[in-house]
Amino acid sequence: MPKSITCRFDGEIISINLAVAINKEYKNKRPDFRCVECGEPVRAHDGIVPSPHFEHLKRNEKCGLSD
Repeated sequence: MPKSITCRFDGEIISINLAVAINKEYKNKRPDFRCVECGEPVRAHDGIVPSPHFEHLKRNEKCGLSD
């Protein structure tokens, strides 16, 4: 399954690296990141294994980027 490394935020497509930085700014509040394919909410995962990526908050069987 492909892992998404971009998302929509404030009307723009942003990278996972920028999203991780935004997460740190928001602290206790979740930013409104959206999947670039289906528009559903996603969260940014930072890490080494697996590599940084976006994950849907709820599985979406119709989206090729949801696992």
